Amino acid sequence: MGTFNTSWKELRTSVKNYLFTECPRNNKEKLPIFFDRNENSLSNVKFFVVSQEPAAYLRREYQSSNEIEEYAIYECGSNPNPNRVGIPHKIREIFNKRFDLKTDEIYWTHALKCVPMKEDTDIIKEWRMCAFWCVNHFKNELNLIPSKQLIIVAIGNYALTLCKHILEGEKLSHTEGIIQYIRNIDLEKKFHLGEKEISLFPFIHPSKREMILKQYDRNDEVKKKEKKIIDRIRQFKQ
Repeated sequence: MGTFNTSWKELRTSVKNYLFTECPRNNKEKLPIFFDRNENSLSNVKFFVVSQEPAAYLRREYQSSNEIEEYAIYECGSNPNPNRVGIPHKIREIFNKRFDLKTDEIYWTHALKCVPMKEDTDIIKEWRMCAFWCVNHFKNELNLIPSKQLIIVAIGNYALTLCKHILEGEKLSHTEGIIQYIRNIDLEKKFHLGEKEISLFPFIHPSKREMILKQYDRNDEVKKKEKKIIDRIRQFKQ
């Protein structure tokens, strides 16, 4: 399955309804998450945020994809709660603002579209099988955004892996190395995808950030580099 010329509505329908018989998450309990968007607002998008996958705990709290999407939309637009650690909070921290997922210059999507059946430790064995199908949705999302200059923010190892696969031809099985990538990042580096010029900025996943920093960043090098990345991203907002 390759990229295709489609409308936003058709892409959303494809993500929600398309059945991949080989995908381990394609079953009767499938919960695909794909935020609805005002198609006319795609021209506003400057920042393309991709995170790992919808959190497994959402299955315990919500009954449908639509309920989960509405919850995420509310979280992105609400006042920050310092007691919550999650992707909406991380995005608000990076951009220093609340935002409307349906119309904002910030676009948020997931590398893997469906809520996993179990906690995210399962992604280790499911990643390559699921990503093989989801990578094409990701390409189509990028194709629908008109901007010729785009900032991609990758939150977590798997999101970074997907981006490197698209931009550098990296294998989808190479899912480690975000710490080293952040340490060595050239903040001025640009990738080219068709007519698009893309900057790629990664962040450690918030759910594992403190543990990873404690283990691998004893001199605060990575933490300081993440701060520089945030400063660089905010320069693009001005």
